[in-house]
Amino acid sequence: MYRWKRPAQMAPWPVFLGLLCCGGSTTISLSTYKTTCTTAGDCVPIHTGDVCGCACPNGAINSADEERYTADFNQARNQCGSVPVCTTLCVAPQVACTAGACALGK
Repeated sequence: MYRWKRPAQMAPWPVFLGLLCCGGSTTISLSTYKTTCTTAGDCVPIHTGDVCGCACPNGAINSADEERYTADFNQARNQCGSVPVCTTLCVAPQVACTAGACALGK
């Protein structure tokens, strides 16, 4: 005989399943993108870390991964819940190719 469980006993599963299908990370990790380069022209500035807030560039990747980065950034930003308000002026940094790796210039 099937015994119906009270909603209070079942509550964690719908919440857990909802997080699996609808939740997502709001963090971008530099390690998931190509960072090798030959010249500074191979590199573009990006933001890494939590995207829910000011997302000023703080890293650089190879431009070959720029389209994927942009898609990942937009997906992460959509998880923030509300449009982040940034009161900081982001300055477009110079990029450099240092020892074969994209980096922000000084």
